[in-house]
Amino acid sequence: MADLDSLQMIGVPGKSCLAYGCQMKWGLGNQLFVFADSSQKPSKDKPSSLGSPEFIHEANWDTDMHTPVARKLVNEAHDIFISLQNNVDTEDKQYQMLKHSAAYRSIIKACVMDIQLALKQCTSEDDRMAFETQLQLFEAVELIWSFCEILYVSVLPAGALISQLQQWMRLHFTESDRLAHEALRGSNPQNAEGYWPAVYGLIFQGRITEALQVLSVHPERDSEHFKLIEQLLRRMPVYAANSGLSIGEFENKWRYWQEECVERLRDGSFMAHPCLEVICQILCGEDEVFAAHSDLLGTWYCLMVARLFYQNPAIKVFDLQYATQFCVDAYGGLSNLQPWDSILLAAVEFDIHQVIRECSSSFGNWWFASHLTDLLQHCGKLESHTLHFGSTLREFLLLEFATSLLSHHSLWQIGILYLDHCSEFGRFYIEEFVERIPIETERKAQKVLKICEERDLQPQIRSICKSMGMRSLHNKHLGAALSWSLRSKDVNFVTFIAEKFLNEYSESGGFIDLEVLDHLGSSMLLSSKLTFLGKYREFHRLYEEREFKAAASLLLALLTAKIAPPRFGMTLLLDALPLLQSESIIFTSEETYELMHCLEEINISRRLKAKKAAKDDAMDEDVDKEKLDLMKLGLARNLARAIVHEGTNFDMF
Repeated sequence: MADLDSLQMIGVPGKSCLAYGCQMKWGLGNQLFVFADSSQKPSKDKPSSLGSPEFIHEANWDTDMHTPVARKLVNEAHDIFISLQNNVDTEDKQYQMLKHSAAYRSIIKACVMDIQLALKQCTSEDDRMAFETQLQLFEAVELIWSFCEILYVSVLPAGALISQLQQWMRLHFTESDRLAHEALRGSNPQNAEGYWPAVYGLIFQGRITEALQVLSVHPERDSEHFKLIEQLLRRMPVYAANSGLSIGEFENKWRYWQEECVERLRDGSFMAHPCLEVICQILCGEDEVFAAHSDLLGTWYCLMVARLFYQNPAIKVFDLQYATQFCVDAYGGLSNLQPWDSILLAAVEFDIHQVIRECSSSFGNWWFASHLTDLLQHCGKLESHTLHFGSTLREFLLLEFATSLLSHHSLWQIGILYLDHCSEFGRFYIEEFVERIPIETERKAQKVLKICEERDLQPQIRSICKSMGMRSLHNKHLGAALSWSLRSKDVNFVTFIAEKFLNEYSESGGFIDLEVLDHLGSSMLLSSKLTFLGKYREFHRLYEEREFKAAASLLLALLTAKIAPPRFGMTLLLDALPLLQSESIIFTSEETYELMHCLEEINISRRLKAKKAAKDDAMDEDVDKEKLDLMKLGLARNLARAIVHEGTNFDMF
C-alpha cells in the first residue's frame, strides 16, 4: 500500500554484516533477526581483523502501537471491534454503526488527552519530541475519523450537514476561542490585536451568539452601525430538523435575509466602519472576503465549511465535492496540500479507496486504516472486491495490523483475535505464528494451547506439547513430561516417555511422580507401553494396600497379555515370588500353571538370545540362574499347596 519512497529504512549497526554479508530469519509479526553470514569469508576489500561475527540484531517496524498510551488504545479498540462484528446483522444496523464509530472516536480522544498529559510531565527532550509527534498523529486521526463519520456513517436529515460540519470544526479548531479569550482579558479589548480576528473567526464558524458577546464589549456597541450589524446577525435563519420548516421554506427565509445583508452592504451602511463591513461581507457570502481571511481559517476544509454556511447552507453531502476547488486554490492548489488535507479532500470526493491508501501511507501504523475500512465496509460504503492476491482490502489491512501486534509481548493475543475475523488468511497466519512463538514459561504454554484448542489447531497442539514435554524431560521432570505427552495425543511421544519411566524403574527399583501415574485413567490406552506402565503401577499400589488377590490377578494378566516389554518378563515373575511364598494361597493351581508356562517362555527366549549374542558375563549368568531356580522352587511349592488346598475343598463338597 505504501509508496516506495515512503518505505522505512532500518540500519544495522556494526561492521561484521558489511564484511561477511547478511542473513536473516523471520521472527514474530514485523520482526527480523539479522546476522552476519559466518559461513562466508570476509570480502577482500574489507578488513579481516573484524573477527568472527558475534551479534544477532533484532529489527522491528510498525511499532507505533507498542507505546504504553497506544497499547491502551489497542486494548479498548479491540473490544469495540469485536462488538461491531457481532452487531452487523442486527435490525438497527445503522444505529449500531454510528454507536461504534462514536465509541472509536471516544477512545481516540482519550488517547490524545493521555498523550497531552504525558507531554506535560515529560522531562526528557527525546521523549518530548516523541510525544509531540505522537500527539500530532492522533489529533489527525481524530480529525479524519470524525469527518468520515459525518460523511459516511451518519444518516443526516436534509439541511443538517453544515451544522454537523460546523460542530466538527469548532471541536478541532479553537484558534478563535484563544484569540477571544486573550482579547477579553485586557482592559481595552477592542484595541487588542486579536479582537477583530476573533470576531471574524467566530462568525466563520457560525457561532453568532459568541460573536455578539465579543462585540458587546466594544465601546461603540450602542452606535447605529453596531446595532444594525447586531440586528442582521440575530435575524440570521438557522435550520433545525425539529423547527417545522421544510428545506424549501428555510432556503426562502435565508435568501430574503441574505438579500437584506447585500442591500445594507451596497448602500454603504458600514462604510464608516471597515471591520463591520467585513462582517457584512461574510454574511453576504462574498468569495473575496473568504480568500482574504484564508490565513485565519487555516485550512481549505475550514474555508469550505465557512463558505458553504453563507452560500449554500442546505447543501447535500454528495454536492460537497463541487465546492472544493475554490478552497484548495486559496491555499496554493493541490501541490501545497499537507497529507491530512489530501485525505480529507479524497473523503469529500467520496474516493474511499484513496482515503484508505493515503491513510495507510501517511500514518505510522495500520490501526486507523484497518478500523476505518472495517467500519466503512460494514456500513456498505466500501465494495468487498477481492485483491489480486486473494484477499479483500478489509482483510489485507486487518492482517497487516494484527501482524504488527504479534511481535509485542503483551499484544500478541489481541492480534490473534483480529486474525479470527480474517476469513481468507487469518487461520493460516495464526498457524504460522503459533509455530514461531517463543514459549518461556508453562503459563504461556497454557495460554497458547488454549488458543489452539479453541481453533482446533491439532498439529500446533501436538507440536507445543511435545516441545514442553521435551523441556520437562530435559529438566528431569518425568511426571510433567508424561502429562504433556498425553495432552499431545502423539502415540510415539507417549511411548517414548513411558519408556523413560520404565528405565527409571529399572535403575532405581521404584516409581516416581506417582500422582501422575495413579491418575492416568483411560489415557493409558493411548499406548501399549503406557498401558503396561499404568497397570504395573496399579499392581504395586494394590500390593502396598495388601490387596494380594487383586494384585496377583493383575500381575498374571500382565504376563499373559504380552504387553510387557521383554526385559520386564523376569521382573514380573519375581514380583510374583512374594505372593507365591505367602502363608495364604494366592495363586490357584491353574494360575500357577500359567506362571510356569510364562517362566518357560522367558527361559526359552533367554537361551535363544544367548546363542545369537556373544557369550554373557559369568556373573550375570549366575544371577539369572539363581533367579530361575528361586522361581521354579516357588512355583513348585505353591502348586503343591494349591493342589492340596483345592483337593481338600473338593472332598468337603
